[in-house]
Amino acid sequence: MRASLSAILLAILAVPSLHAQNSTPPTPILARDVDSRPLPPVTQAALSPAMRKAVAALFDPELPPGELKIYRIPIAPHDHKLYFVEQRGPHACAGNGPNCPQSVLDETASGVRTVVDGGGVGISVVRRPALAMPDIAAFEQEGHFATSTTVYRFDGKAWHTYLCKLVSPIGSDPTPRIVADQPCPF
Repeated sequence: MRASLSAILLAILAVPSLHAQNSTPPTPILARDVDSRPLPPVTQAALSPAMRKAVAALFDPELPPGELKIYRIPIAPHDHKLYFVEQRGPHACAGNGPNCPQSVLDETASGVRTVVDGGGVGISVVRRPALAMPDIAAFEQEGHFATSTTVYRFDGKAWHTYLCKLVSPIGSDPTPRIVADQPCPF
């Protein structure tokens, strides 16, 4: 009986240590992995009907010409079509101008998924050497000078937040080579 109690206690104590050994912290997203090529613009007429419907659900379809900008994110796998959609114009952005409506949409044969939706100052496409799908880093201005970054990653089935970063409004970014390296939310 004493030996089996010891074995049970040892098993209970081993579970957390096994979990700790198998759960590795996420790898920081580094600026060197950001794809700096400009995204090619796309017209609404060039989008599939499903993508046009998704864009219309997120953005006013009666926007003045030139206020809605659509770009293709070309480094996605062939079975995914990634688009960055943003609204620019005098009444679209926040009062001080930086955060404008923006979305990243992922179209597959099963439909259109929203990766990012909200207001921000832009996105970056992050190539990950071991992953077929790029990460998407969305940037938002918080207050007067602070900026936040949220990196989204595709796990093979769905998009999730992966890592975040908040840069204080006081001083400059102490780690500019790191795009994001903290758990989300802050």
